Amino acid sequence: MVVDGSFLKASYKGTILTSCTHDEVVGKILPLAYAIVDSENNKSWEGFFVQIKGTFGVREGICIVSDRNESIFNATKVVYPEVPHCICMFHLWHNVKRTFKKHHKQLKDIFFALVRAYTIEKFDYHMIEMCKTDPRVQTYLFEIGYKLQSEKWNNKNRKSAMETSTKLGEKYDKLLRENLIASDQMTVGPATKQLYTVFEGVRRNIVCLEEGTCSCGKFQMDELSLNPMPDESLWVIPTEVLEDVVLPPKGRRNAGRPRKERLKPASEKESKRAFSCSVCGQGGHNRKTCRNRPK
Repeated sequence: MVVDGSFLKASYKGTILTSCTHDEVVGKILPLAYAIVDSENNKSWEGFFVQIKGTFGVREGICIVSDRNESIFNATKVVYPEVPHCICMFHLWHNVKRTFKKHHKQLKDIFFALVRAYTIEKFDYHMIEMCKTDPRVQTYLFEIGYKLQSEKWNNKNRKSAMETSTKLGEKYDKLLRENLIASDQMTVGPATKQLYTVFEGVRRNIVCLEEGTCSCGKFQMDELSLNPMPDESLWVIPTEVLEDVVLPPKGRRNAGRPRKERLKPASEKESKRAFSCSVCGQGGHNRKTCRNRPK
C-alpha cells in the first residue's frame, strides 16, 4: 500500500492524502482511498489509516511504502504496528543524492542495483561497491532504520504496470523478445513433477511450481503470475458503481502565488554549514567584511 500527501493548488486548499495498491488480478495500480485535510500532521494521517484499516482490515502480505515523512511513520506505529513499513527507493535516492553530492553520479547505478537485489549475497556485493565509492552512505542508510533488501515493493515494476494496456506496445514487445533470447540459453532438468533445475551457463536455480518459488528470489518477490480475466463484456458491475459520480471538492483559491514544492519535514532539510572568518576566527562574517583586523 503506497501512501503519500500533497498540497492542493489553484482554487482548492488543504492537503490531499492518497493511498493506492497493486491489483494482482489485472496487474495494475488502483487507488485505494483519499482524504482532504487542513494540514499534513500526525493526527490527520492517523485518522486516515484508521479509516483504511476499518474498511480493508489487515491482509496477508500487506506492507506500507512511503517517503520519509515523520507523520506517516508515527501514524503507522499506532494503527499498523504489525505491518512492515518500507521507504520508496526514489525518494530515498533523492535524499542520498542531496546528501552526498560529490559522488552521486558514481553512486546512482550502485544504489539502484542495491535496492533491486533479490538475494542477500547480491545485496552485500553492491553494498561493498558502495562503501568503496563513499563509505558514509552505508552508515546513512542503516541509520534510517529500514533494511532495503526487505522491500517488497518495486517502483520500477509499478510504473511498468501502470503503463500496460490491453495491447502490448513497443517497450513490452522488446522486453518479451529479450526474455525469449535469454530463455533459449537456459536448460531445464526435471527432478519431480513440481521441482525443476534451471541451468543458465554455470548458474543453477531451483524452481518449485507447487509453491511458486525460485532459489533466485525474483519470482516470489515480484509475483509475476496473474490470474486471467474474462472479457469486459462479461463483467458484472453493480448499478450503484455505474451511476456514482465523483465531483471535485468545493473550495476557493488561496491568496498569493501557489507553492511549487511541498513543505519538507526537518528530516529532509539540509543543515546549513556554519562559516567563520579566516582572520579573526569569529562567525557571522568573512575576511572581506571583517572589522577585527589588527591595525
